[in-house]
Amino acid sequence: MFAKRPLLYRILLTLLTCFAILPTQGLAAERVIYATGFEQDNGQYQADEGFWQYGAPNTAAKPEGPAACNGGQKCWGTSLSAITSGTGNVVSPAITIPTLAAGQVARLSFHAYIEVAVMASNAGYGDIYISSDNKQTWKKLAHLLEKMAGGWQRYDLDISEFAGQTVNLRFYCFMASDAADVGFYLDDVAITIVDLPTPSKTLTLRAWEDPADYASCPWAFTWDGTRFVQDNDIYSVARGVAGKQRDFYLLQKPLVPQDGQYRIEVRELEAEDSWTDYLALKTIDHAPDVAVAPDSHGTLAAYKPAALLAPLSALNKVGGEVRGLVATANNAGYQAYGGDYLDVSFPAVDPAGGARVVLRIKGFIRGEGDAVPYTEPPAVLLQVAGPAGSWQEIGRLNPRFDWSVGAFDVTRYLPDPPQPFKMRLSSISHDVKFHEVDLVALSPGAQPPFGVTELNLAAASYGGRDVREVLNAADGQSVQMGSGNAFGASFTAPPLADGQARDFLLVSEGYYIPHGDTFFIYTWNGTTWVQRDAVSFTSTSSSNMETKVFDLSSYLPDPSGEFKVRIWQDYRYESAYIDYVGMTVDSITGVLATAIDMRGGSDIKDLVAAVDSQALYFGSGERNRWTEFKWSGLPDHVPPSIPAGGLSSLGGNIRWSYYSPTQDAQTAFDVQVWTGAAATGNIMWSPITFTGASSVVRYNGELLVPGTVYYLRVRLFDGKAWGAWTEVPFRAPLRNGILATEGSIPTLVDALKAVRIVTGALTATDADLDTGDIAPLDPATGLSKGDGKIDIFDVIGILRRMFSL
Repeated sequence: MFAKRPLLYRILLTLLTCFAILPTQGLAAERVIYATGFEQDNGQYQADEGFWQYGAPNTAAKPEGPAACNGGQKCWGTSLSAITSGTGNVVSPAITIPTLAAGQVARLSFHAYIEVAVMASNAGYGDIYISSDNKQTWKKLAHLLEKMAGGWQRYDLDISEFAGQTVNLRFYCFMASDAADVGFYLDDVAITIVDLPTPSKTLTLRAWEDPADYASCPWAFTWDGTRFVQDNDIYSVARGVAGKQRDFYLLQKPLVPQDGQYRIEVRELEAEDSWTDYLALKTIDHAPDVAVAPDSHGTLAAYKPAALLAPLSALNKVGGEVRGLVATANNAGYQAYGGDYLDVSFPAVDPAGGARVVLRIKGFIRGEGDAVPYTEPPAVLLQVAGPAGSWQEIGRLNPRFDWSVGAFDVTRYLPDPPQPFKMRLSSISHDVKFHEVDLVALSPGAQPPFGVTELNLAAASYGGRDVREVLNAADGQSVQMGSGNAFGASFTAPPLADGQARDFLLVSEGYYIPHGDTFFIYTWNGTTWVQRDAVSFTSTSSSNMETKVFDLSSYLPDPSGEFKVRIWQDYRYESAYIDYVGMTVDSITGVLATAIDMRGGSDIKDLVAAVDSQALYFGSGERNRWTEFKWSGLPDHVPPSIPAGGLSSLGGNIRWSYYSPTQDAQTAFDVQVWTGAAATGNIMWSPITFTGASSVVRYNGELLVPGTVYYLRVRLFDGKAWGAWTEVPFRAPLRNGILATEGSIPTLVDALKAVRIVTGALTATDADLDTGDIAPLDPATGLSKGDGKIDIFDVIGILRRMFSL
């Protein structure tokens, strides 16, 4: 008895060893919880403004667009059959993200094809947003531009902060009416829960980007009798809570009553959030030959355009005469950059009759030259001479993206006795932007009569909610909107007397906070640089830089065994800074070995190695903002990989070869099967992580259609780091019963081979399983499922197929 114990121990040890290397499943290292390739249907996504369309790209009607969807036949796009312009969203259904365990992250991925006229000022862009409060408020995840790489691009973003919540995704595209283009296409959206390997590898980025180059607060759209037309932006310089502003704007586009009401929409077109606390509309009725305009406090003045006095002279700050540019309203005015001014002289008028200065401007126009730093909100100041050669402000006209008019009472400043009236127009602007002064004129004498009526706010709605009480008073309650949102307001329309003309003063109060652009993070996968995460900073001041930590544990060290990243700042025209980049593995901080500004290959280590007063600066207008960083002094390890040609699937068995340059043993592996390449389309199998050293696993996912091509992905873990995914296309098992012949229907020869396998005379190969493993059948579809072996039920199935039973 005791003599047998060593043999029993050896047998037991052998069994335990064999069991230890069999694949077992533990916690998920990468688990897909949501995926849609839009092949079966539109994914229950909703296009809220009719701008987006679902289907296949129409290359015959729109050859400029993508030749196909990213994967499969169908996707979403902004007009699938025509070059277009406009603005709109496509919004996902509600998606629940589970609560994350320690060491887990949730990652969103999607593919986008974006081609918009980004080079034109405020012409076009795309954004991705997320909401966790049933689409009431939205957080911008990234600003997307087509020039990143061209064609279909995959984007990956960490959305772990929304774990345990139900979210909606919103994809937004804006293309100005004068900048029609291909637009924005969307495909293959997925959310994955990832178990991060240890030790942790984190990238720290301290940076800033000017978030407000094109931020302009909401735009007013007026109903012209057939549609809403874009008029102008409101409270245009009210940046930040402290900048909240009461704004007075004379509408420039037609406003036609419908069913006894004047209808206005306020839309958020820019990359920002806005808070509108108050909205009112006033009518100003007057004679047809009279015009009206407000000053910065909302005080209205009337004048006759035909009786306006042009300046005697208008000298710029270097003494140049520019009177011809500002004497008439012709949309071709003087370009006033930051610090510029015009000294204007008008003919003498009788102060007893009074006078108003009429000013017409358009702002925020990008020009050329040296950038001017930001000092205060943009404006054109009206000034008169003060004591000791100073200039005293008597009013200001805030610029807007389109033309606006202001009228300012200057009666108290007119010389008495009469002599030429002199004043100065000073421009406050920044960067390389200017305000265009189209008209400056004097209206002397008594004002023509006019009548003002404040209208009743009959209705106001936002997202299906009644917001009339919110907008009726400036009480701190506001309508909050993000890019692509809009609210509507209707005002009771009073009758217009015969022989009268009508203008409208829109009064609003609110503020906006720009979103900024985006820093994208890339790592090397052994073949190319792959985008892994992104951040959009929101600070409005370069003196208040922000810090973001990215967990790159799943990607570093890269297949070369290096800790290196690239950072791309989403170019538009804004300036940006990078103050510090650092890499940490657990508690070990790496030494910044190289830091390169890829615009010219310059060494920038001294600028970004520490949090200090030095920083890498990206000036306005630059579009190639790539930087590359590499660290040394960190634990050196090369993750495992699958050699070329070492991954296959046949007969339902998935097999691979394992390679570790550091001779570490495989301890776990992940497997996925998708309908499309590069983890796109629908996910057919995403099991929780297998542990062990096995290099084969049996497919056990959704039913595969025999003979159809799918995409297999496998990645390996050596106890220290995950290797990169290896992907191959494979054909699903044929399961046709043809084991030994080449026809389309099994024969007795095929049945006899199956019998030999059942009796043990032959061992079934993967190729045998590919055709001979036909039982059982799926009860729902009648398709062969297979069970990983050839047995008597498969023999019966082959015989039934022989005789078409």
